[in-house]
Order: sequence, then structure tokens, then C-alpha cells
Amino acid sequence: MATSQTLDEQAKTEWRNHEHVSDELLIHARRLLQAAGCVAHARHALELAADDDYELPPGTAMPVSLVQHEDFARECGYATYAEMSHFAEPVGDAEDKDWYLTPIQGGYWVIWNDCDCAIEERFASREEAAKRFHVYQTS
Repeated sequence: MATSQTLDEQAKTEWRNHEHVSDELLIHARRLLQAAGCVAHARHALELAADDDYELPPGTAMPVSLVQHEDFARECGYATYAEMSHFAEPVGDAEDKDWYLTPIQGGYWVIWNDCDCAIEERFASREEAAKRFHVYQTS
């Protein structure tokens, strides 16, 4: 008589056989690879992230949850965070955060970051939003 797999074992088996990687995960992986500079450094960062005993330096901002990312994307008029990320333009870093310019519903533009996922201000054009980024850099 064959023993049936537990749900956890089934999930692990399905994951090993799973060939699809979500768009959002691929976006995060590409950002990690770009930030790390090479595959070896990206792997090392993943190993540290998986290590529950590894502590981040004090004051390090942690990104918001995936649910908050999705809620933020819908607030901006996108169906998913992956879709919003596709239209996001990196504008620079400030306050130890990566900042982006993105068009949103109503023809406006916003400046935002992965850590806060909040609309600080709406701008009538991309150029206006880009000019205002210096405020975040000097904060």
C-alpha cells in the first residue's frame, strides 16, 4: 500500500516540477541581479536573506509586503504590481531607498519607492515629477 504525500510534500514536489516563474518574481530577480552586479553576489544575498540569524544593519528599511505592493499598484490604476513595475522608471536613490517615476491613472505621474509604496504627491507631467525628485534627495 502506497503512502500518500502530505500537503507539504505535495507542494515541494509541485514546486520542483513547476516551470512558470511569475512576472513579479522575475522583476525582483532582475533587480537583485542588477543591484548585485553578478550571479554569484545575487546568490550570496539570497543566502543571507534566507538566514534567519543574519541581522540587517540598524536603520535599514525593509520593503513592504507583496500585498501592500499589489494594493499600491491598484491605487495607481494598474492591475498588478508587475504591470506597474513595467512602467516604472528608476530616478535615483535617496534616504537609502530606490525611487521611481511612474505614470498613473488620470494622466498624472508619481515618485515612489519600494519601501513605502505611497503616493506623496501627484504631478501633471513626467518632467515636473523628475524635477521634484531633488526634494527627496536632500531630505
